[in-house]
Amino acid sequence: MLIDCTNTTTASAICTLALMVLALPSQAQAQAQEQAQAQEQGLCPSAQHIPQLTIDKVTKPAVPIIDDWQPMFRGVALSDAQLAELAKVDPLIDLTRAEMGTRGTWVYIGLLTATVGAILSSVGWYLYGNNDGKPSKEQSVPVAGSLSMALGGLILAGGGTLVVAEAIQRPLEPHLAPTPEHRLSREQVRQLVALVNQQLYSEVCAAADKNPHGIDGTRPDPSVSRGAPNGELGTLPEDVDATTDDAGAAPVPDTAVK
Repeated sequence: MLIDCTNTTTASAICTLALMVLALPSQAQAQAQEQAQAQEQGLCPSAQHIPQLTIDKVTKPAVPIIDDWQPMFRGVALSDAQLAELAKVDPLIDLTRAEMGTRGTWVYIGLLTATVGAILSSVGWYLYGNNDGKPSKEQSVPVAGSLSMALGGLILAGGGTLVVAEAIQRPLEPHLAPTPEHRLSREQVRQLVALVNQQLYSEVCAAADKNPHGIDGTRPDPSVSRGAPNGELGTLPEDVDATTDDAGAAPVPDTAVK
């Protein structure tokens, strides 16, 4: 017997109830598929939809950059220093801060060089002007010598100014996002991205374990790996060097053009 769902209110309610009953098996099947995919990836169901850190290409940077590949989270670039801090890897954190420790020294060296160059150039121009029109025997310093001193002083002062500018700018680069020129290698960035992703997954899975129904309303599967205890992935494994890929790390999406 066919029921016209548009005939009466009762018929419409019966049709709606029938559609809900028919939809239950498909919803259960979809949920089962999601859990199966999570188990294959080593993730609990609550963590499989978490946004991941990726490595992607920056097309319209806000600052001039040399390296167009950048670690990204939801399309937002992260600096080398931010990525190292998120992963809590102390040797790489120190690497991003190394240039900042010598910044003041190079600024003073540049200022001193520029000052000496300015003084030398001033003396050279004074001698050159003082000897103007005098015979060579009466000149205290030959014209060629005074002119060389004046021009050499200008070059030295300009070099000192450039040293000051670079000493101020370059140590800031690892802390800028996007990073103009990376201090971390591409392999190091890939490994840090994998560590941060694992940390996010483990924290969500740990929170799901505390909730008997999971974060998303599903009971967590005890057979799925949760990563490190308490979500602490701040140090690299002892047998893995910081400059190589971690064979046990989660796959890192990398869409950047090499």
